[in-house]
Formats: sequence, structure tokens, C-alpha cells
Amino acid sequence: MAYAGLADTARSAGDPRRALELYQQALDVGRGSLGPSELSAVRRKMGDAAEQISDHRGAEEHYRGALAETRVVDDVDEMARSYLGLATVALSGARFDEAVALAHEAVELSEARDLRGVAAGCRTLGLIEQTRGDAEAAARHEQALALARELDAGSR
Repeated sequence: MAYAGLADTARSAGDPRRALELYQQALDVGRGSLGPSELSAVRRKMGDAAEQISDHRGAEEHYRGALAETRVVDDVDEMARSYLGLATVALSGARFDEAVALAHEAVELSEARDLRGVAAGCRTLGLIEQTRGDAEAAARHEQALALARELDAGSR
């Protein structure tokens, strides 16, 4: 997973193209040794990096690959992140109904375990609604902000 760490660093430094190359190397080198959760995380991060460079088709492919891996081990948190990635891709393509359904899926997966995931899902839903011109956007953002404040208060 050393390549994945280097890829994370490249992405944080603002070089998503280099990150994609390094994530691919992580997959190539780790094919036999990485478990489904690790494979899923790398594929999802590849989707995030592809989305950063507006490669929506590549991002969607990586997010779907990540979902296939997470279903093997039922990694709910990784699944929710992948659904949010797919929602972002759908939003980029103005496929609003699909984006909303995917974001709702992420929120439902996160509700029982991960308030940060719920906050991220609400934020994504707010962005979708805002892009569509729906008045619900403000309420979604407020909900996400309230959850984020709750998380911040709980971490102190």
C-alpha cells in the first residue's frame, strides 16, 4: 500500500493525474495481497482523483468498481463514500434524479453508524438541489452544518 500512500500525498499536493498513476500501481502491485476493503478504498480514491480532472467516465468506472469490492465484505462506510462519488458524477452530467437517488443511498447507509457520512450526504444533496434551483437546498445545507457542528462538539 506504499503506492497508495504516495498517491494520497500527490492528490493532497494538487496532482490528481500523478495520484491516478500511483493508485494504479498500488492496484497492480497489490492484486494478490490486497483485500476487498483495501481494493475498494483505492478504487474509490481513483474515482475521486478522476473526478478532480473532470474525467467523469473514468470516475464512474472507478466508483462502480469500488462498490463491487465493498459488496464482497459489506464495508458500509466505503460503500457510502462510493455512492457519494457516483452522485457527484451524476450531478456533473446533469442527471439530477440519479444523483439524488445515489446521495440518498449514501445517507441511508451512513445513518446508523457515521454522522460524518450523513453530513457529507446532506451536503451533496444540498448541492444537487441548489444546482437544480430547488429551495430545499438551504435546508439540506443547514442540516449538514448542524451535523458538522454536532460532530465538532463531540470531538472536543
